[in-house]
Amino acid sequence: MLTIIQDLTVEAMMSTKISQIDPDQTIYDALVTMNTDGVNELIIGSTSKPVGIITVTDITRSNVHLPNDLSQPLHRQFLRELVTIHPKARAEEARNIMREHGIGRLPVIQDGVIVGIVRTIDIMTYYYQEIEQIRNTYIKILDEIHEGVCVVDRDGIVVTWSNHSARLYKIPPEEILHRPIDEKFPSALLRQVLQTGKAVDNTIHSPRKGTVVNISAAPLYNQGELIGAISTDRDITDVMNLTNELADTRNRLEFLQDEVAKLSETAYNFDAVIGTSSEITDVIKLAATVAPTNSSILITGESGTGKELFARSIHAASGRNGLFVPINCSAIPESLFESEMFGYAAGAFTGALNEGKVGKFELANNGTLFLDEIGDMPLSMQAKMLRVIQDKVITRIGDNQLIKTNVRIISATHRDLKELVDQGKFREDLFYRLNVVALDIPSLKERAEDIPLFVQHYLQEFSHDNMKPIKPIDSGVIEQMMRYSWPGNIRELRNVVEQMVIFADERLTIDLLPVHIRRSQDTTSSNRRELASSAADLEQMMIEKALKEADGNKARAARILGISRPTLYYKLSKYNLDV
Repeated sequence: MLTIIQDLTVEAMMSTKISQIDPDQTIYDALVTMNTDGVNELIIGSTSKPVGIITVTDITRSNVHLPNDLSQPLHRQFLRELVTIHPKARAEEARNIMREHGIGRLPVIQDGVIVGIVRTIDIMTYYYQEIEQIRNTYIKILDEIHEGVCVVDRDGIVVTWSNHSARLYKIPPEEILHRPIDEKFPSALLRQVLQTGKAVDNTIHSPRKGTVVNISAAPLYNQGELIGAISTDRDITDVMNLTNELADTRNRLEFLQDEVAKLSETAYNFDAVIGTSSEITDVIKLAATVAPTNSSILITGESGTGKELFARSIHAASGRNGLFVPINCSAIPESLFESEMFGYAAGAFTGALNEGKVGKFELANNGTLFLDEIGDMPLSMQAKMLRVIQDKVITRIGDNQLIKTNVRIISATHRDLKELVDQGKFREDLFYRLNVVALDIPSLKERAEDIPLFVQHYLQEFSHDNMKPIKPIDSGVIEQMMRYSWPGNIRELRNVVEQMVIFADERLTIDLLPVHIRRSQDTTSSNRRELASSAADLEQMMIEKALKEADGNKARAARILGISRPTLYYKLSKYNLDV
Protein backbone atom coordinates (compact mmCIF):
# COMPACT_ATOMS: atom_id res chain seq x y z
CA MET A 1 0.00 0.00 0.00
CA LEU A 2 1.07 3.59 -0.53
CA THR A 3 2.14 5.79 2.35
CA ILE A 4 -0.61 8.32 3.07
CA ILE A 5 0.77 11.86 3.00
CA GLN A 6 -1.50 13.07 5.80
CA ASP A 7 0.12 10.50 8.16
CA LEU A 8 3.67 11.77 7.66
CA THR A 9 4.93 13.09 11.00
CA VAL A 10 7.21 15.99 11.85
CA GLU A 11 9.64 13.53 13.46
CA ALA A 12 10.21 11.83 10.09
CA MET A 13 11.34 15.01 8.34
CA MET A 14 12.80 17.31 11.01
CA SER A 15 16.49 18.18 11.24
CA THR A 16 18.20 17.36 14.53
CA LYS A 17 21.03 19.82 13.86
CA ILE A 18 20.35 22.65 16.31
CA SER A 19 22.62 25.66 16.81
CA GLN A 20 22.31 27.86 19.89
CA ILE A 21 23.47 31.33 20.91
CA ASP A 22 23.46 33.26 24.17
CA PRO A 23 20.99 36.19 24.31
CA ASP A 24 23.82 38.50 25.43
CA GLN A 25 25.75 37.87 22.21
CA THR A 26 25.43 40.32 19.31
CA ILE A 27 23.74 40.28 15.95
CA TYR A 28 27.17 40.06 14.36
CA ASP A 29 27.93 36.99 16.50
CA ALA A 30 24.69 35.44 15.28
CA LEU A 31 25.65 35.96 11.63
CA VAL A 32 29.09 34.45 12.22
CA THR A 33 27.61 31.44 14.06
CA MET A 34 25.08 30.83 11.29
CA ASN A 35 27.85 30.91 8.72
CA THR A 36 30.14 28.63 10.76
CA ASP A 37 27.41 26.07 11.53
CA GLY A 38 25.91 26.22 8.06
CA VAL A 39 22.41 27.07 9.32
CA ASN A 40 19.91 29.85 8.73
CA GLU A 41 18.51 30.00 12.26
CA LEU A 42 19.74 29.96 15.85
CA ILE A 43 17.93 29.08 19.07
CA ILE A 44 18.47 31.94 21.53
CA GLY A 45 19.20 30.44 24.92
CA SER A 46 19.41 26.65 25.12
CA THR A 47 17.35 23.73 23.88
CA SER A 48 15.96 23.23 27.38
CA LYS A 49 15.40 26.93 28.10
CA PRO A 50 14.83 28.70 24.78
CA VAL A 51 13.94 32.40 24.93
CA GLY A 52 13.68 33.07 21.22
CA ILE A 53 14.83 32.23 17.73
CA ILE A 54 16.71 34.38 15.19
CA THR A 55 16.95 33.84 11.44
CA VAL A 56 18.71 35.57 8.56
CA THR A 57 15.29 36.86 7.48
CA ASP A 58 14.68 38.30 10.97
CA ILE A 59 17.92 40.29 10.71
CA THR A 60 17.19 41.63 7.22
CA ARG A 61 13.64 42.60 8.22
CA SER A 62 14.73 44.32 11.42
CA ASN A 63 15.89 47.90 11.71
CA VAL A 64 19.54 46.83 11.69
CA HIS A 65 21.75 49.22 9.73
CA LEU A 66 25.47 48.90 9.19
CA PRO A 67 27.59 49.08 11.14
CA ASN A 68 26.73 50.01 14.73
CA ASP A 69 23.60 47.91 15.09
CA LEU A 70 25.46 44.68 14.39
CA SER A 71 26.99 45.01 17.84
CA GLN A 72 23.57 45.10 19.54
CA PRO A 73 22.91 42.17 21.92
CA LEU A 74 20.19 39.82 20.73
CA HIS A 75 18.03 40.28 23.81
CA ARG A 76 17.18 43.86 22.76
CA GLN A 77 14.79 42.87 19.96
CA PHE A 78 14.86 39.16 19.15
CA LEU A 79 13.45 37.55 22.29
CA ARG A 80 9.95 36.20 21.77
CA GLU A 81 7.70 33.33 22.66
CA LEU A 82 8.44 30.41 20.36
CA VAL A 83 5.84 28.84 18.11
CA THR A 84 6.59 25.11 18.39
CA ILE A 85 5.26 21.70 17.41
CA HIS A 86 5.40 18.15 18.75
CA PRO A 87 7.44 15.52 16.85
CA LYS A 88 4.36 13.29 16.49
CA ALA A 89 2.32 16.04 14.81
CA ARG A 90 1.38 15.62 11.15
CA ALA A 91 3.20 17.35 8.31
CA GLU A 92 -0.06 19.04 7.32
CA GLU A 93 -0.38 20.56 10.80
CA ALA A 94 3.19 21.92 10.62
CA ARG A 95 2.46 23.46 7.23
CA ASN A 96 -0.72 25.13 8.53
CA ILE A 97 1.09 26.60 11.57
CA MET A 98 3.87 28.01 9.37
CA ARG A 99 1.37 29.62 7.00
CA GLU A 100 -0.73 31.01 9.88
CA HIS A 101 2.27 32.68 11.55
CA GLY A 102 4.15 33.56 8.35
CA ILE A 103 7.29 31.65 9.35
CA GLY A 104 9.53 29.19 7.54
CA ARG A 105 10.56 26.89 10.40
CA LEU A 106 9.26 25.40 13.66
CA PRO A 107 11.26 24.24 16.68
CA VAL A 108 10.18 20.70 17.59
CA ILE A 109 9.69 20.28 21.35
CA GLN A 110 9.31 17.05 23.31
CA ASP A 111 9.10 17.01 27.11
CA GLY A 112 10.05 20.70 27.22
CA VAL A 113 13.26 20.27 25.22
CA ILE A 114 13.92 21.26 21.61
CA VAL A 115 14.79 18.04 19.77
CA GLY A 116 14.81 19.33 16.21
CA ILE A 117 13.72 21.94 13.69
CA VAL A 118 11.32 21.38 10.79
CA ARG A 119 11.50 23.78 7.87
CA THR A 120 9.27 24.55 4.90
CA ILE A 121 11.84 22.99 2.59
CA ASP A 122 11.70 19.75 4.61
CA ILE A 123 7.94 19.46 4.09
CA MET A 124 8.22 20.37 0.41
CA THR A 125 10.90 17.68 -0.09
CA TYR A 126 8.63 15.02 1.37
CA TYR A 127 5.71 16.19 -0.74
CA TYR A 128 7.78 16.07 -3.92
CA GLN A 129 8.99 12.56 -3.05
CA GLU A 130 5.40 11.52 -2.51
CA ILE A 131 4.34 12.94 -5.88
CA GLU A 132 7.13 10.98 -7.57
CA GLN A 133 6.00 7.80 -5.79
CA ILE A 134 2.41 8.41 -6.89
CA ARG A 135 3.51 8.91 -10.48
CA ASN A 136 5.53 5.68 -10.49
CA THR A 137 2.66 3.77 -8.89
CA TYR A 138 0.18 5.19 -11.38
CA ILE A 139 2.35 4.06 -14.31
CA LYS A 140 2.90 0.62 -12.81
CA ILE A 141 -0.82 0.09 -12.25
CA LEU A 142 -1.62 0.87 -15.87
CA ASP A 143 1.25 -1.30 -17.14
CA GLU A 144 0.28 -4.33 -15.03
CA ILE A 145 -3.50 -4.31 -15.22
CA HIS A 146 -5.12 -6.67 -17.75
CA GLU A 147 -8.45 -4.86 -18.00
CA GLY A 148 -9.29 -1.75 -19.94
CA VAL A 149 -9.08 1.43 -17.84
CA CYS A 150 -10.41 4.83 -18.87
CA VAL A 151 -10.38 8.00 -16.76
CA VAL A 152 -12.19 11.22 -17.70
CA ASP A 153 -12.16 14.62 -16.02
CA ARG A 154 -15.29 16.42 -14.84
CA ASP A 155 -15.96 17.65 -18.40
CA GLY A 156 -15.80 14.17 -19.89
CA ILE A 157 -12.37 14.69 -21.47
CA VAL A 158 -10.29 11.48 -21.59
CA VAL A 159 -7.13 11.86 -19.47
CA THR A 160 -6.14 8.18 -19.15
CA TRP A 161 -6.47 5.40 -21.75
CA SER A 162 -4.71 2.15 -20.83
CA ASN A 163 -2.88 -0.16 -23.24
CA HIS A 164 -5.52 -2.85 -22.73
CA SER A 165 -8.28 -0.37 -23.63
CA ALA A 166 -6.39 0.48 -26.81
CA ARG A 167 -6.18 -3.22 -27.73
CA LEU A 168 -9.77 -3.92 -26.71
CA TYR A 169 -11.34 -1.12 -28.76
CA LYS A 170 -8.58 -0.79 -31.38
CA ILE A 171 -8.30 2.92 -30.59
CA PRO A 172 -4.71 4.15 -30.11
CA PRO A 173 -4.15 6.72 -27.32
CA GLU A 174 -3.46 9.59 -29.73
CA GLU A 175 -6.98 9.28 -31.18
CA ILE A 176 -8.83 9.59 -27.88
CA LEU A 177 -6.68 11.28 -25.22
CA HIS A 178 -7.60 14.92 -24.45
CA ARG A 179 -10.86 14.54 -26.41
CA PRO A 180 -14.48 14.18 -25.22
CA ILE A 181 -15.37 10.54 -24.50
CA ASP A 182 -18.56 10.99 -26.59
CA GLU A 183 -16.54 11.31 -29.81
CA LYS A 184 -15.70 7.59 -29.71
CA PHE A 185 -18.41 6.33 -27.33
CA PRO A 186 -21.70 8.21 -27.84
CA SER A 187 -23.46 6.17 -25.14
CA ALA A 188 -20.55 6.03 -22.71
CA LEU A 189 -21.44 4.91 -19.19
CA LEU A 190 -18.94 7.43 -17.84
CA ARG A 191 -21.24 10.28 -18.91
CA GLN A 192 -24.02 8.81 -16.78
CA VAL A 193 -21.70 8.56 -13.78
CA LEU A 194 -20.61 12.19 -14.19
CA GLN A 195 -24.24 13.34 -14.33
CA THR A 196 -25.51 11.29 -11.36
CA GLY A 197 -22.37 11.12 -9.26
CA LYS A 198 -23.19 7.46 -8.55
CA ALA A 199 -21.14 4.34 -9.26
CA VAL A 200 -22.30 1.53 -11.56
CA ASP A 201 -20.95 -1.99 -10.91
CA ASN A 202 -20.69 -5.06 -13.17
CA THR A 203 -23.02 -3.82 -15.88
CA ILE A 204 -23.31 -5.28 -19.35
CA HIS A 205 -22.96 -2.21 -21.45
CA SER A 206 -22.45 -1.24 -25.08
CA PRO A 207 -20.33 1.91 -25.03
CA ARG A 208 -20.06 1.96 -28.84
CA LYS A 209 -21.68 0.11 -31.73
CA GLY A 210 -20.51 -3.49 -32.07
CA THR A 211 -18.89 -3.60 -28.60
CA VAL A 212 -20.38 -5.21 -25.46
CA VAL A 213 -18.40 -5.28 -22.24
CA ASN A 214 -18.76 -5.99 -18.56
CA ILE A 215 -18.06 -2.55 -17.19
CA SER A 216 -17.90 -0.84 -13.83
CA ALA A 217 -17.64 2.92 -13.43
CA ALA A 218 -17.22 5.16 -10.41
CA PRO A 219 -17.05 8.90 -9.74
CA LEU A 220 -13.77 10.41 -8.48
CA TYR A 221 -13.94 12.95 -5.67
CA ASN A 222 -11.36 15.22 -4.11
CA GLN A 223 -12.40 16.73 -0.78
CA GLY A 224 -16.05 16.32 -1.70
CA GLU A 225 -15.73 17.84 -5.18
CA LEU A 226 -16.37 15.71 -8.27
CA ILE A 227 -13.19 15.74 -10.37
CA GLY A 228 -13.94 12.98 -12.89
CA ALA A 229 -14.84 9.31 -13.30
CA ILE A 230 -13.09 5.99 -13.92
CA SER A 231 -14.24 2.88 -15.76
CA THR A 232 -12.81 -0.64 -15.87
CA ASP A 233 -13.83 -3.16 -18.52
CA ARG A 234 -14.19 -6.97 -18.50
CA ASP A 235 -13.13 -8.91 -15.39
CA ILE A 236 -13.80 -6.27 -12.76
CA THR A 237 -13.58 -8.70 -9.82
CA ASP A 238 -9.83 -9.17 -10.34
CA VAL A 239 -9.10 -5.48 -10.36
CA MET A 240 -11.46 -4.02 -7.73
CA ASN A 241 -8.63 -3.27 -5.33
CA LEU A 242 -6.58 -1.65 -8.09
CA THR A 243 -9.57 0.47 -9.07
CA ASN A 244 -9.93 1.82 -5.56
CA GLU A 245 -6.21 2.49 -5.32
CA LEU A 246 -6.20 4.27 -8.68
CA ALA A 247 -9.06 6.52 -7.58
CA ASP A 248 -7.26 7.25 -4.32
CA THR A 249 -4.06 7.99 -6.22
CA ARG A 250 -5.87 10.50 -8.40
CA ASN A 251 -7.33 12.29 -5.40
CA ARG A 252 -4.03 12.34 -3.53
CA LEU A 253 -2.20 13.67 -6.58
CA GLU A 254 -4.64 16.60 -6.69
CA PHE A 255 -4.09 17.14 -2.98
CA LEU A 256 -0.29 17.07 -3.20
CA GLN A 257 -0.17 19.42 -6.16
CA ASP A 258 -2.29 21.87 -4.21
CA GLU A 259 -0.05 21.61 -1.13
CA VAL A 260 3.15 22.10 -3.11
CA ALA A 261 1.61 25.13 -4.84
CA LYS A 262 0.75 26.65 -1.45
CA LEU A 263 4.26 26.09 -0.10
CA SER A 264 5.82 27.47 -3.28
CA GLU A 265 4.05 30.79 -2.72
CA THR A 266 6.61 31.65 -0.03
CA ALA A 267 9.60 30.97 -2.28
CA TYR A 268 9.34 34.46 -3.80
CA ASN A 269 7.92 37.57 -2.18
CA PHE A 270 8.67 41.26 -1.90
CA ASP A 271 10.77 40.65 1.23
CA ALA A 272 13.34 39.05 -1.08
CA VAL A 273 13.93 42.40 -2.79
CA ILE A 274 17.06 43.92 -1.24
CA GLY A 275 17.19 47.66 -0.63
CA THR A 276 15.89 50.50 1.52
CA SER A 277 16.31 53.40 -0.90
CA SER A 278 13.21 55.33 -1.89
CA GLU A 279 13.87 54.42 -5.53
CA ILE A 280 13.25 50.72 -4.88
CA THR A 281 10.74 50.94 -2.02
CA ASP A 282 8.42 53.05 -4.19
CA VAL A 283 8.47 50.33 -6.85
CA ILE A 284 7.80 47.62 -4.25
CA LYS A 285 4.78 49.52 -2.94
CA LEU A 286 3.35 49.91 -6.44
CA ALA A 287 3.96 46.24 -7.26
CA ALA A 288 2.30 45.12 -4.02
CA THR A 289 -0.71 47.32 -4.79
CA VAL A 290 -1.33 45.87 -8.26
CA ALA A 291 -0.41 42.26 -7.40
CA PRO A 292 -3.95 41.15 -6.34
CA THR A 293 -5.51 42.56 -9.52
CA ASN A 294 -5.80 40.84 -12.91
CA SER A 295 -4.24 43.74 -14.82
CA SER A 296 -1.39 43.12 -17.25
CA ILE A 297 1.93 44.52 -16.07
CA LEU A 298 4.92 45.68 -18.11
CA ILE A 299 8.20 45.66 -16.17
CA THR A 300 11.00 47.72 -17.66
CA GLY A 301 14.58 48.20 -16.57
CA GLU A 302 18.16 47.50 -17.52
CA SER A 303 19.43 43.93 -17.67
CA GLY A 304 20.30 42.53 -14.26
CA THR A 305 18.00 44.78 -12.21
CA GLY A 306 15.76 41.94 -10.98
CA LYS A 307 12.74 42.10 -13.28
CA GLU A 308 11.94 38.39 -12.94
CA LEU A 309 12.17 38.57 -9.13
CA PHE A 310 9.50 41.28 -9.20
CA ALA A 311 7.36 39.21 -11.58
CA ARG A 312 7.57 36.14 -9.33
CA SER A 313 6.86 38.23 -6.23
CA ILE A 314 3.79 39.75 -7.88
CA HIS A 315 2.53 36.26 -8.75
CA ALA A 316 3.12 35.03 -5.19
CA ALA A 317 1.10 37.96 -3.84
CA SER A 318 -1.63 37.71 -6.49
CA GLY A 319 -3.68 34.95 -4.88
CA ARG A 320 -3.80 33.05 -8.19
CA ASN A 321 -3.60 29.29 -7.60
CA GLY A 322 -2.04 28.38 -10.96
CA LEU A 323 1.61 28.18 -11.95
CA PHE A 324 4.11 30.94 -12.67
CA VAL A 325 5.32 30.06 -16.18
CA PRO A 326 8.30 32.05 -17.51
CA ILE A 327 9.25 32.15 -21.18
CA ASN A 328 12.19 34.02 -22.69
CA CYS A 329 10.97 35.48 -25.98
CA SER A 330 14.53 36.05 -27.22
CA ALA A 331 15.58 32.41 -26.73
CA ILE A 332 12.95 30.70 -28.92
CA PRO A 333 13.39 30.42 -32.71
CA GLU A 334 10.60 32.13 -34.63
CA SER A 335 9.63 28.81 -36.29
CA LEU A 336 8.95 27.21 -32.88
CA PHE A 337 7.39 30.18 -31.13
CA GLU A 338 3.73 29.31 -31.82
CA SER A 339 4.09 25.66 -30.77
CA GLU A 340 5.90 26.67 -27.56
CA MET A 341 3.27 29.24 -26.70
CA PHE A 342 0.07 27.40 -27.68
CA GLY A 343 1.13 23.73 -27.86
CA TYR A 344 0.31 21.22 -30.57
CA ALA A 345 -1.76 18.09 -31.15
CA ALA A 346 -0.27 14.65 -31.77
CA GLY A 347 1.30 14.42 -35.23
CA ALA A 348 0.71 18.10 -35.96
CA PHE A 349 4.00 18.40 -37.85
CA THR A 350 7.21 16.52 -38.58
CA GLY A 351 9.20 16.02 -35.38
CA ALA A 352 6.20 16.57 -33.09
CA LEU A 353 5.82 14.35 -30.04
CA ASN A 354 3.41 11.45 -30.55
CA GLU A 355 1.27 12.52 -27.60
CA GLY A 356 1.32 16.21 -28.51
CA LYS A 357 2.49 18.99 -26.21
CA VAL A 358 0.90 21.45 -23.82
CA GLY A 359 1.81 25.08 -24.54
CA LYS A 360 2.89 27.74 -22.06
CA PHE A 361 -0.55 29.35 -22.04
CA GLU A 362 -2.22 26.12 -20.90
CA LEU A 363 0.46 25.53 -18.27
CA ALA A 364 -0.17 29.01 -16.88
CA ASN A 365 -3.95 28.60 -16.71
CA ASN A 366 -5.25 30.25 -13.51
CA GLY A 367 -1.71 31.47 -12.97
CA THR A 368 0.79 33.91 -14.46
CA LEU A 369 2.59 33.87 -17.82
CA PHE A 370 5.84 35.84 -17.65
CA LEU A 371 6.96 37.06 -21.09
CA ASP A 372 10.59 38.01 -20.57
CA GLU A 373 12.33 40.07 -23.27
CA ILE A 374 8.92 40.81 -24.84
CA GLY A 375 10.58 43.28 -27.20
CA ASP A 376 12.16 40.33 -29.04
CA MET A 377 8.84 38.60 -29.79
CA PRO A 378 8.56 37.99 -33.57
CA LEU A 379 6.21 40.43 -35.26
CA SER A 380 4.36 37.49 -36.85
CA MET A 381 3.46 36.19 -33.38
CA GLN A 382 2.31 39.51 -31.96
CA ALA A 383 -1.08 39.47 -33.72
CA LYS A 384 -1.79 35.93 -32.46
CA MET A 385 -0.72 36.91 -28.96
CA LEU A 386 -3.03 39.93 -29.02
CA ARG A 387 -5.97 37.76 -30.09
CA VAL A 388 -5.38 35.23 -27.31
CA ILE A 389 -5.05 37.95 -24.66
CA GLN A 390 -8.30 39.54 -25.85
CA ASP A 391 -10.36 36.35 -26.39
CA LYS A 392 -8.80 34.25 -23.59
CA VAL A 393 -9.07 31.21 -25.86
CA ILE A 394 -6.26 29.21 -27.51
CA THR A 395 -6.10 26.47 -30.12
CA ARG A 396 -3.25 24.00 -30.32
CA ILE A 397 -1.47 23.61 -33.66
CA GLY A 398 -3.13 20.79 -35.60
CA ASP A 399 -6.29 20.85 -33.48
CA ASN A 400 -9.63 22.61 -33.78
CA GLN A 401 -10.55 22.40 -30.10
CA LEU A 402 -10.95 25.76 -28.38
CA ILE A 403 -9.33 25.88 -24.93
CA LYS A 404 -10.40 28.59 -22.52
CA THR A 405 -7.65 30.16 -20.43
CA ASN A 406 -7.48 32.43 -17.41
CA VAL A 407 -3.94 33.79 -17.51
CA ARG A 408 -2.42 36.93 -16.00
CA ILE A 409 0.24 38.43 -18.29
CA ILE A 410 3.41 40.01 -16.91
CA SER A 411 5.93 41.20 -19.50
CA ALA A 412 9.47 42.48 -19.10
CA THR A 413 12.00 44.18 -21.34
CA HIS A 414 15.18 46.24 -21.22
CA ARG A 415 14.24 47.84 -24.55
CA ASP A 416 12.13 50.93 -25.27
CA LEU A 417 8.89 49.38 -26.55
CA LYS A 418 7.43 52.77 -27.53
CA GLU A 419 10.42 53.36 -29.77
CA LEU A 420 9.94 49.88 -31.29
CA VAL A 421 6.29 50.79 -31.93
CA ASP A 422 7.38 53.97 -33.73
CA GLN A 423 9.81 51.89 -35.81
CA GLY A 424 7.07 49.42 -36.78
CA LYS A 425 8.80 46.56 -34.95
CA PHE A 426 6.16 46.16 -32.25
CA ARG A 427 2.38 46.34 -32.55
CA GLU A 428 0.89 49.40 -30.90
CA ASP A 429 -2.34 47.59 -29.93
CA LEU A 430 -0.36 44.81 -28.21
CA PHE A 431 1.80 47.41 -26.45
CA TYR A 432 -1.25 49.01 -24.85
CA ARG A 433 -2.67 45.59 -23.91
CA LEU A 434 0.54 44.71 -22.07
CA ASN A 435 1.22 48.16 -20.60
CA VAL A 436 -1.86 48.50 -18.37
CA VAL A 437 0.42 48.95 -15.35
CA ALA A 438 4.05 50.00 -15.85
CA LEU A 439 6.81 49.14 -13.36
CA ASP A 440 10.22 50.68 -14.01
CA ILE A 441 12.95 48.97 -11.96
CA PRO A 442 15.76 51.44 -11.12
CA SER A 443 19.31 50.59 -12.10
CA LEU A 444 21.89 49.97 -9.40
CA LYS A 445 23.61 53.29 -10.10
CA GLU A 446 20.29 55.04 -9.39
CA ARG A 447 20.17 53.50 -5.92
CA ALA A 448 23.84 53.40 -4.98
CA GLU A 449 22.98 53.66 -1.28
CA ASP A 450 21.73 50.04 -1.47
CA ILE A 451 25.13 48.73 -2.61
CA PRO A 452 26.43 48.03 0.95
CA LEU A 453 23.30 45.92 1.60
CA PHE A 454 23.91 43.89 -1.56
CA VAL A 455 27.57 43.42 -0.67
CA GLN A 456 26.64 42.20 2.82
CA HIS A 457 23.99 39.83 1.42
CA TYR A 458 26.23 38.26 -1.23
CA LEU A 459 29.23 38.16 1.10
CA GLN A 460 27.21 35.97 3.46
CA GLU A 461 25.79 33.87 0.62
CA PHE A 462 29.07 33.08 -1.11
CA SER A 463 31.04 32.66 2.11
CA HIS A 464 28.49 30.04 3.14
CA ASP A 465 28.40 28.38 -0.31
CA ASN A 466 32.20 28.14 -0.43
CA MET A 467 32.52 27.12 3.23
CA LYS A 468 34.62 30.18 4.03
CA PRO A 469 34.43 32.46 7.08
CA ILE A 470 32.95 35.91 6.53
CA LYS A 471 35.99 38.16 6.10
CA PRO A 472 36.28 41.89 6.85
CA ILE A 473 36.08 44.42 4.02
CA ASP A 474 38.52 47.30 3.64
CA SER A 475 36.73 50.64 3.78
CA GLY A 476 37.92 51.64 0.33
CA VAL A 477 36.20 48.65 -1.29
CA ILE A 478 32.64 49.83 -0.62
CA GLU A 479 33.64 53.40 -1.48
CA GLN A 480 35.02 52.36 -4.86
CA MET A 481 32.05 50.09 -5.59
CA MET A 482 29.70 53.02 -5.02
CA ARG A 483 31.70 55.11 -7.50
CA TYR A 484 31.24 52.52 -10.25
CA SER A 485 28.23 52.80 -12.61
CA TRP A 486 27.42 49.02 -12.70
CA PRO A 487 26.17 48.61 -16.30
CA GLY A 488 25.43 44.96 -15.48
CA ASN A 489 23.53 46.04 -12.35
CA ILE A 490 22.84 43.50 -9.57
CA ARG A 491 23.95 40.54 -11.69
CA GLU A 492 27.37 42.16 -12.23
CA LEU A 493 27.75 43.12 -8.56
CA ARG A 494 26.86 39.57 -7.51
CA ASN A 495 29.58 38.13 -9.75
CA VAL A 496 32.16 40.61 -8.43
CA VAL A 497 31.43 39.74 -4.78
CA GLU A 498 31.60 36.01 -5.54
CA GLN A 499 34.98 36.49 -7.20
CA MET A 500 36.28 38.51 -4.22
CA VAL A 501 35.13 35.87 -1.71
CA ILE A 502 36.87 33.12 -3.66
CA PHE A 503 40.22 34.92 -4.00
CA ALA A 504 40.36 36.79 -0.66
CA ASP A 505 42.98 35.79 1.91
CA GLU A 506 42.49 37.50 5.27
CA ARG A 507 40.24 40.35 4.15
CA LEU A 508 38.51 41.77 1.09
CA THR A 509 40.85 44.43 -0.26
CA ILE A 510 40.45 46.90 -3.09
CA ASP A 511 42.98 45.07 -5.27
CA LEU A 512 40.47 42.18 -5.54
CA LEU A 513 38.12 44.43 -7.50
CA PRO A 514 38.33 44.17 -11.30
CA VAL A 515 40.60 46.80 -12.84
CA HIS A 516 37.77 48.67 -14.59
CA ILE A 517 35.97 49.10 -11.27
CA ARG A 518 39.11 50.27 -9.45
CA ARG A 519 39.62 52.94 -12.11
CA SER A 520 36.03 54.23 -12.11
CA GLN A 521 35.42 57.80 -10.97
CA ASP A 522 32.45 59.32 -9.15
CA THR A 523 30.59 62.06 -11.03
CA THR A 524 28.07 63.49 -8.55
CA SER A 525 28.41 65.37 -5.31
CA SER A 526 25.49 63.44 -3.81
CA ASN A 527 27.28 60.18 -4.51
CA ARG A 528 30.41 61.59 -2.91
CA ARG A 529 28.48 62.38 0.24
CA GLU A 530 26.97 58.90 0.27
CA LEU A 531 30.41 57.40 -0.32
CA ALA A 532 31.95 59.33 2.53
CA SER A 533 29.16 58.33 4.89
CA SER A 534 29.27 54.64 3.94
CA ALA A 535 33.06 54.52 4.09
CA ALA A 536 33.05 56.12 7.54
CA ASP A 537 30.38 53.73 8.80
CA LEU A 538 32.29 50.75 7.49
CA GLU A 539 35.60 51.98 8.95
CA GLN A 540 33.98 52.49 12.34
CA MET A 541 32.49 48.99 12.25
CA MET A 542 35.89 47.48 11.38
CA ILE A 543 37.59 49.35 14.25
CA GLU A 544 34.99 48.13 16.74
CA LYS A 545 35.34 44.57 15.46
CA ALA A 546 39.16 44.67 15.69
CA LEU A 547 39.02 46.02 19.26
CA LYS A 548 36.64 43.25 20.21
CA GLU A 549 38.93 40.61 18.70
CA ALA A 550 41.88 42.16 20.55
CA ASP A 551 39.96 42.25 23.86
CA GLY A 552 40.42 46.03 23.97
CA ASN A 553 44.19 45.92 23.41
CA LYS A 554 44.83 48.91 21.12
CA ALA A 555 48.26 47.75 19.92
CA ARG A 556 46.85 44.39 18.83
CA ALA A 557 43.81 46.07 17.27
CA ALA A 558 46.08 48.36 15.24
CA ARG A 559 48.00 45.30 13.96
CA ILE A 560 44.74 43.58 12.98
CA LEU A 561 43.69 46.69 11.06
CA GLY A 562 47.10 47.12 9.46
CA ILE A 563 47.54 50.70 10.74
CA SER A 564 49.83 52.39 13.25
CA ARG A 565 48.81 52.88 16.88
CA PRO A 566 48.76 56.73 16.58
CA THR A 567 46.46 56.38 13.57
CA LEU A 568 44.17 54.14 15.60
CA TYR A 569 44.06 56.71 18.45
CA TYR A 570 43.20 59.41 15.92
CA LYS A 571 40.32 57.39 14.50
CA LEU A 572 39.03 56.50 17.99
CA SER A 573 38.85 60.22 18.69
CA LYS A 574 37.37 60.97 15.26
CA TYR A 575 34.47 58.55 15.74
CA ASN A 576 34.13 59.27 19.46
CA LEU A 577 34.62 55.60 20.32
CA ASP A 578 34.81 54.97 24.05
CA VAL A 579 36.93 51.88 24.75
